[in-house]
Amino acid sequence: MLSLYIHVPFCDKKCGYCSFFVIPKEWVDPQQKMIEWYVEGVVRDIEHWGKLYDKPALKTLYFGGGTPGILGKKILMKIIDHVAEYFDLSYLEELSIELNPNPHDEMLDIIQTITQTYKEFPRVRFSLGIQSFDDRILSLSSRQYSFEGIQGFLRSLREIKDSRNVFNLDFIAFGSGERTREDEYLFWDRARRERFQSIAASGFADSFSLYTLELFGGAQREKTKRKEIDWQSHLDLSHVPFETDQEKITVEFQRLKEHILDAWYRRYELSNFAYPGKESIHNMVYRTMQSYIGIGPSASSFLTGEYAQQLPEAKGSYGIRFTESTSIFWYMKESSREKDSTIILSEKDYLIESFFLALRTARWVKNLQAFAPVFVSNRKALLEQFADQWLLHFDDDTLKLTDEWLDLYNGIASELLEFS
Repeated sequence: MLSLYIHVPFCDKKCGYCSFFVIPKEWVDPQQKMIEWYVEGVVRDIEHWGKLYDKPALKTLYFGGGTPGILGKKILMKIIDHVAEYFDLSYLEELSIELNPNPHDEMLDIIQTITQTYKEFPRVRFSLGIQSFDDRILSLSSRQYSFEGIQGFLRSLREIKDSRNVFNLDFIAFGSGERTREDEYLFWDRARRERFQSIAASGFADSFSLYTLELFGGAQREKTKRKEIDWQSHLDLSHVPFETDQEKITVEFQRLKEHILDAWYRRYELSNFAYPGKESIHNMVYRTMQSYIGIGPSASSFLTGEYAQQLPEAKGSYGIRFTESTSIFWYMKESSREKDSTIILSEKDYLIESFFLALRTARWVKNLQAFAPVFVSNRKALLEQFADQWLLHFDDDTLKLTDEWLDLYNGIASELLEFS
């Protein structure tokens, strides 16, 4: 089956740690024509892919961003209903929407309305961008809420949770704490750390996403036939007072991770933790090389098998990846759009990507013999060396990284694979 990702590029502000294509709300015209044109483009693409594959069955439907909540519940539901016209949702396993905890009442209304409206969906998942309990960090990130606001939002969330809801909480290790005289690293303050522990221990959240801080600066110019706009030229982050001490960031990540694991969540992927059965189904579509379509400016698609073979440029290949243009005007206004990138996958490309993605999960990488064409000749000696260092477990046909070394998946995969 296919999965569908819809990128919503609008945000209140562009956060300094965000690498995704977004348009700050201040750039959206008061009449919201830009949002109307964006929706027209999304509707057009939904129809295109639905017709091309003759109303195919969908496994997951995901709204990411950006901040999908900016569209409001009516537009979100309009898009979901349009998807239902052109795709078969009878087998949908998960509808997932990214939201921020503000405006408080509006977000709660979106959660409650969409959950109640789509009762036929077995799982309605909301990924909530909390990011930090540190008010200073929230302010530097241009977040429009405080620790107290988050507290009130989570309390209200408890009251409306449905049995079909999955709530995921997003946090980032900013490394913003201080070292004591005893050289102990402390982040947030004691009350906030204890609050995080209590939320994890309560089991209210079904899952957590935990990331480390990365800063993305510089300008991205939007070129059109008519004019050029510096959509993100104000994002020169050389002045942003975020900590960039990698050691502090790593320690904070490890501390937060420990609190999550102590509460019996299971790490199922590099940055994701969940109770059994509450893992993001859409996330695992990516990690297991299943086909998905990306709709919206900058959205990426990956098609393999029968879906790839129906595209003339991908016939006979192992798969195709392509990314929609990041020109918002091109995406909204033109009926035929350029792709920012298209990659046709050979067998070797497919195997290398499969191995990289599988290794970053907590699952066993199975059928190692299938990867023989891309392994280095001394693969077995390297595996034995890594096993002696407690980096991984392996046997003749399976491989799995130990949890504490999962963060090193990229380096380990690079050692084992032959790229030339």
